[in-house]
Amino acid sequence: MRNAFHTLLTIAENSIWITTPYFVPDQEIFTILKLKAMSGLDVRIIYPGKSDSILSDSASKSYFAPLLESGVKIYTYKKNFLHAKVILIDHEIASVGTANLDVRSLHLNYELTSFLYESDAVAQVKQSFLNDFSVSTKLDVTEFIERSLFKKLIESLTRLFSPLL
Repeated sequence: MRNAFHTLLTIAENSIWITTPYFVPDQEIFTILKLKAMSGLDVRIIYPGKSDSILSDSASKSYFAPLLESGVKIYTYKKNFLHAKVILIDHEIASVGTANLDVRSLHLNYELTSFLYESDAVAQVKQSFLNDFSVSTKLDVTEFIERSLFKKLIESLTRLFSPLL
């Protein structure tokens, strides 16, 4: 799964849109997302506004500041708990399945993902993203970076457990 996602992110030329309930990427995927955003690609992540795991949520947020600073747009989904695991590359290739963008899904768990290419289904995935963006709030870089020192400390400590989450 990690190699498949790595390849998808690497071949992106215009956009990378990701929806995941758990965002604890390995170092390479984290770096690819930052570099793609810095090179001008439209990199967006939709993340749940309400999480079902305090530890995972804190660890996930520890990655947000460097991503935001590099130009990644992060949206928090406001309706209900968001459990979709979808990647859309250049509005032409989509991955839809059970794999989260976290260390366990990428390296340990047995996951199932469908890859869709230039089809009506990809257009539906794009429309689903647009619908989700409309009910999400875009994180403000400055506001996020200026969050409390206590939150930053908790996020940093939970990040130490990233390989287990």
